Amino acid sequence: MKLGRNDPCHCGSGKKYKKCCLEKDEAANRTLLPEDFVGEDEEYVDEETDDVLESETETENDTADWDIEDDDDDDDDEDEYDDEYEEEEDDDESKVDVKAVNQRWEEFEKQDYEGKIALFLKTVEEPELMDDEMAFEMLNTLYDQTTTPPQRERYDTLVEKLRERLPNIYSKSAHFYLQNCITNAVLAGRFERVPAMMNELARRAGKDIDVFNSVVEELAYYGQLSTLIEAMHLAWPKVKRSGDIVPWGIDEFAGKATQNLVFDYVERHPAATSGDAELFERLKFFNSQVETARIDKFIALLAGRANRQWTRADFTFKPANRPPRFRGDDRKGIKIPKPIQQNLFDLSLEFQGRLRRETNMPLVKSELGREQLVKYFIDRLGGELEPRQSMLEAAFNRPKPKTRSPEFYLKGDENSVAWLCPDRETLDHCLAGLFHLLSSRPYTAATMFELIPAWLRFLESYQLVSAALHEQTLQSLRKLTADLQGLVPKINSDPALQTVIKSWGENTAPEKAS
Repeated sequence: MKLGRNDPCHCGSGKKYKKCCLEKDEAANRTLLPEDFVGEDEEYVDEETDDVLESETETENDTADWDIEDDDDDDDDEDEYDDEYEEEEDDDESKVDVKAVNQRWEEFEKQDYEGKIALFLKTVEEPELMDDEMAFEMLNTLYDQTTTPPQRERYDTLVEKLRERLPNIYSKSAHFYLQNCITNAVLAGRFERVPAMMNELARRAGKDIDVFNSVVEELAYYGQLSTLIEAMHLAWPKVKRSGDIVPWGIDEFAGKATQNLVFDYVERHPAATSGDAELFERLKFFNSQVETARIDKFIALLAGRANRQWTRADFTFKPANRPPRFRGDDRKGIKIPKPIQQNLFDLSLEFQGRLRRETNMPLVKSELGREQLVKYFIDRLGGELEPRQSMLEAAFNRPKPKTRSPEFYLKGDENSVAWLCPDRETLDHCLAGLFHLLSSRPYTAATMFELIPAWLRFLESYQLVSAALHEQTLQSLRKLTADLQGLVPKINSDPALQTVIKSWGENTAPEKAS
């Protein structure tokens, strides 16, 4: 997904990309030679896990007998949507007095919090000064200063004022405002406010998919499954026809929407071992080629009725080096055989279902961590999480960072499959990527970390890891909590994430084999 001209700049300045680093980045791109982009081979992990919910995105307009408000006019909305959000930045900017706008912004920057609010309200009444950029930067600055519930309420009021007085200006960056207002509602526990805002955001998902996906993860963390099901249903007609979303992103969206329907079915029918006609009809909205056997297997695993007795042999394999991913790739990695990947995927689903039954954790929340754990194990053996020498370090002939052979993670005592246990160094690398400024996924990172003690207990219950390795892993990973406690508040202000990190590992007594 590409960074848009009106998106916040990746440098963290808070300004729009077009007013900050766009020109510099374009100049840098022009200096790259064509050979910098050739020679890439297909990633071996493209064949990962053979998901039972693998989606084949449909290009035709599928329909389903599923009553959701306003869904019957999706096709009519599409043309209106495309026209409404087609940007004409140059025309807009030519109508404003640039000097006066700059003076107003300089005046805004000098104000304290209350003064900024007053100046924003004044500028809303002066359309010649309030363009999209001014509105965005003013509200973005004010949002960064909202840390208490009353202040968050004031921010929401300011957004509503902009929508009321200057709807065209509001519309241009509405996806950012909606994201902030949804977060405000979540942190205030006002979940009744979320569906309407999420549905409005869903109708913009075809052009603003990154923001939409970020909010989806936030709501998944809080178990807002019904809200997500409705919003993704509304968004799908826009998403599947969008020219701004890469094909794999469209497929991934359909897969997530399908998963959510299955999660809803399993939570409403905890004794079910397979799907019913109503479920399969709903699934066809996102994929007309529903494979009932695969869905039934998925349900059975989540319900704990797959009758599979896991052993070490299910996860033991002879290492085979993966092929280089691109020209000059010197990283060493192991390609996990597809049957072993499938076993890992199935085991993780069974774990997810047990977690639901024992702790009542919503499936849509645990999916954030389950999926990331599976990816982590595959990436680690593939050599993706080992430290690598940068181009600058190589140019100055600096020593290469020390790395471990992928075979290291396959070692263990006779009672363990060690590669199913995280280690501190590579988990640190994985979490750092999830907290990266340009692609921050704090709710996924926190959920993944939260699940690890339960995952280790689950593995020991099947005697896939020994009690000694279980405890050794926990002791090693506890060293990450101090770093995460310092990092999380800088990335996300949600106190729930800080609580998870702070209390991590408190309940880590090994589970007895059942």
